[in-house]
Amino acid sequence: MTYPIAAGTLFVMKGRLLKDEILERQENHYWKWTIYNFKTKTLFFAAKAIGEWKANQMSTNIVNVTYTYTY
Repeated sequence: MTYPIAAGTLFVMKGRLLKDEILERQENHYWKWTIYNFKTKTLFFAAKAIGEWKANQMSTNIVNVTYTYTY
């Protein structure tokens, strides 16, 4: 579990933003994580989210990465 920290801006408070936790990790292929306990109103419509990214080798030196968030 990590606690991302922001330096603060006009729209984002300074300090801890949320908690995140890695749920599944297949290095260089697939990651799944959750973010929750938001300390900022940026995501006022969500209590938590699940994030995923998948990497697919398309050809030499070309990788397609797909990000998905579910709220």
